[in-house]
Amino acid sequence: MTEIKQTTEAATPPKAKPGPKPKETKTETAPPEVKEEKTQEVKMPDVPNTAVSSPVPEAKSVVEPKKEELPVAEKKEPETAKFVPAQPVYNAATDASKSHKERILAYLDSRKGMKTVKLNDFLKSLYPISTHPHQAPDYTNQGNMKKLRHELAQLEEKREVRFVNDSYKKLGKAHFPDASTGQTHYYHIGDTPIEVEIS
Repeated sequence: MTEIKQTTEAATPPKAKPGPKPKETKTETAPPEVKEEKTQEVKMPDVPNTAVSSPVPEAKSVVEPKKEELPVAEKKEPETAKFVPAQPVYNAATDASKSHKERILAYLDSRKGMKTVKLNDFLKSLYPISTHPHQAPDYTNQGNMKKLRHELAQLEEKREVRFVNDSYKKLGKAHFPDASTGQTHYYHIGDTPIEVEIS
């Protein structure tokens, strides 16, 4: 049987109610009360263990073969990788020191294997972006488009480029899309599709 001990306190003083503190007066204080502890033994009947226990297998001794001692090589600290910046890939199509004709031909050479190539976005990259927000891009300028039309015509005459249609011949020419205002507009690479056949 198992014994359990219980403790009880003999005397507990009543708890004080919350409220204003009384004024302090000098009085003799009584010695604190000593609490008596009573112990009582309670006997509990033994309860049989109902858990199912599984048999524990016996530990087998394992004999490990002796390992040959290998000579320890000196450890070298790994060399840290040195940062080497990648060399930029040279692209003749983006080289600003070359002429427009050379850059167009380099761009078309990089597109081998395709049947046709639309040149408009590449041709826009030949002109600088304006820094002023209300200024039109340089590729909409009539003078720039006339020069580009002349360069493209020279490439076609030398048979270096074969265009799908003759739309490039409109570049820099006037047209009047809004008849009510009569305002003059000029064809540019932003509104004139230019496609080249690659052979």
